[in-house]
Amino acid sequence: MRKQKTLTASFAGRVYRADTQVNFSTLLEPEFADVTEKSLRVRYVRDDWRASDLTVTNISRKEDSLWEEIAFRKNGRELSFQIKLRGEHEHAVMIVHTLENGDEFFEKHAFYTVEKDLAAVLPYKGNVHTHSTLSDGRVSPEEALCTMRSSGFDFFALTDHNRYHDAFPEFERYGSGFVCYAGEEASSTPLGVNHILSLGASASITEWIYAPDSDFLARVAALEKEEPFASLPPHERALAAQTETIFRKIRSLGGVSVFCHPYWFCESRYYSTPEENDCLLRHGSFDALEIGNYKVERMCLLNARILELARECGFRKPFIGASDWHARPIQFSDKDYTIIFVPTPEFENFARAIRSEYCVAVGGYQDEFTFGSFRLVQYANFLRTYFFQPLHDPLCKKQGELLLEAHRNNAADFSEIVQLKTEIDNLYKNFFVLD
Repeated sequence: MRKQKTLTASFAGRVYRADTQVNFSTLLEPEFADVTEKSLRVRYVRDDWRASDLTVTNISRKEDSLWEEIAFRKNGRELSFQIKLRGEHEHAVMIVHTLENGDEFFEKHAFYTVEKDLAAVLPYKGNVHTHSTLSDGRVSPEEALCTMRSSGFDFFALTDHNRYHDAFPEFERYGSGFVCYAGEEASSTPLGVNHILSLGASASITEWIYAPDSDFLARVAALEKEEPFASLPPHERALAAQTETIFRKIRSLGGVSVFCHPYWFCESRYYSTPEENDCLLRHGSFDALEIGNYKVERMCLLNARILELARECGFRKPFIGASDWHARPIQFSDKDYTIIFVPTPEFENFARAIRSEYCVAVGGYQDEFTFGSFRLVQYANFLRTYFFQPLHDPLCKKQGELLLEAHRNNAADFSEIVQLKTEIDNLYKNFFVLD
């Protein structure tokens, strides 16, 4: 009988550079300290069936045949062995202790290796579509910030409707390391038919649209005369030109534009007509598409349309995972987010990651689904299981709660907040062995 039980005192998932010779060392739990080497085995397998020397492991239905036996040394409680971790893959090590009666205790440990480009960056996750009482949200801007940190995020943007918010410079004094971007959810018309996230822009899009001396309408009128907009029916032509004008203005202000919930269903219809959506998806200059938004139907429709456009015209835009969080009872603050692969999560790196597709979107309430390029999705799935959920997120949660308490009480002592930042920084240094 095989029984899963912890055998070692210090053995956890890590990320290494590809083609790295790793010297593993761990301590057996005291109850296993006296077991003989004959009763122990160390086994290894990659997720592509290759052994450490790149030969194909025996493919059989018998589980034991899938694993490569690894030589090891046992010195008292210390167990040590070496493995050459080749290529960009998930790797698994299984330590097995066999009793005289044939029963087995075992434990599995997963590791990941990344190629040179991913070895130069780290993963950070955040939500860039949130609301507060400045528009139709149910919590203050400050509470929204603290809730996002408590939800396990490294960065966020407050994007109230038609109201620009800066990057919360007043929170920098806490030394939390939580990164905030300037944000706004702009609308293509006063009725808000199309919604566009403006992230990191140097000024408000809404204020520009409605300023007395604004050139917004002139730009829209000029764009309506150009293809592909000129071929649209009048209603679609006007709205598509307005939305595209906003996309371009956000870019000119140094921001990232996100086309929000293209298949937003309300009052028994889609807010954007099929013709308008198709034109913007084919020809819009937005930086990313939003998925998530706590509506599975939207994700399914958008995924279906993107697959068609990829075949028809080579469509290629990255996805942003975002929740459109309003603190409503039906919403969860820790669902729907974006993982970026960057040196640090400052806005300049975020923008570069989005535009170069070094990002994945995560969405879903029952099970999380990851969207993006295959290699990044594969890597992100490992990180969600072994890094974010068990290690990273609990530290962020504790720090977010302290941030909210400090803000509410106007606290002067931020030492616990700073200490948690140090713990998060050390977690990254220890988990990602990339030098």
